[in-house]
Amino acid sequence: MTQNHRTAVTGTRRTHEQMFEDIALAGDYCVNESGDHILCHCPCGCGSMMNLPIATGEKTPRNWQWDGNREQPTLHPSIRDLSGCKWHGHLQGGVWTPTGDSGA
Repeated sequence: MTQNHRTAVTGTRRTHEQMFEDIALAGDYCVNESGDHILCHCPCGCGSMMNLPIATGEKTPRNWQWDGNREQPTLHPSIRDLSGCKWHGHLQGGVWTPTGDSGA
């Protein structure tokens, strides 16, 4: 199942909690102001929230590589929700795509 998104990026300084108030649908995401995290709701709809540390330059340990696009981001490698439903997949061009082992 592919999930579309609403991006909630503003020019004002906001906390992660305030940013999540603006995104409420499965797969919704936003890049924080400093560009070092993507906050998102699990694309499967389970309600789990993920805070993904990102990097735009050389990949560092525990960071996803981000293409720098705030409107339609791409992250590498794949993403797995370890705290909730175990959704596993990719965010490419702003579109979530599950892998065959999603939920496993």
